[in-house]
Order: sequence, then structure tokens, then C-alpha cells
Amino acid sequence: MKKVVLDLDRYLSWRSADRDLELKVTSGDNVVLTVSPNGHDAQSTHLENGGAGALVKAGEWYTLETIGIGSEVCFNNDDFRETIAAADWMPVPRASKNS
Repeated sequence: MKKVVLDLDRYLSWRSADRDLELKVTSGDNVVLTVSPNGHDAQSTHLENGGAGALVKAGEWYTLETIGIGSEVCFNNDDFRETIAAADWMPVPRASKNS
């Protein structure tokens, strides 16, 4: 299993994994997980320390940050590869059909 420590200076920027990942907060403060399945839509979820985990499917974009001072997050495995988005990338809403 892979573990990451998030704090006021460390967060996981937008990235996409090559396989499904299960994430769970194992100690510290709650975290915010934001997932974009298609680079347009995005949804944020709070994950609580000791609470239920969350699934990020392969190919979905996600970002993760603590909403406190520090958090430890455990991934279900450590045998995966990630594509890290450019520093200025974020999901962009689709253009309006009326534009």
C-alpha cells in the first residue's frame, strides 16, 4: 500500500492513475478529494479520518488536499503509474451551445 502525508505545503495536484485506486484517510485531519472523470465535470468529496474511503477509477483526474494541518492517506496498492497534469491545468466547463 502507498501512503502519502498531506499538510499545509503538500497536496496532490491534478493527476490520473493507470488503474482504479481506493483512498482512505488513516490519520490526521479530513481531506478533500476532487475527481473529474472527463476533464470537464468535477465533484468534490470530504473523506473523514477513519471513515469510508473513496474509489477513483482508472483514467479519471483527481486532486487531494488536507482541510486541516495534516493528514495521512493510504492507497489500496503502490503498483500504479500516474500522469501528472501541467501545473496550470484544471477541469474546464464545456462551451455553451448557445455561444
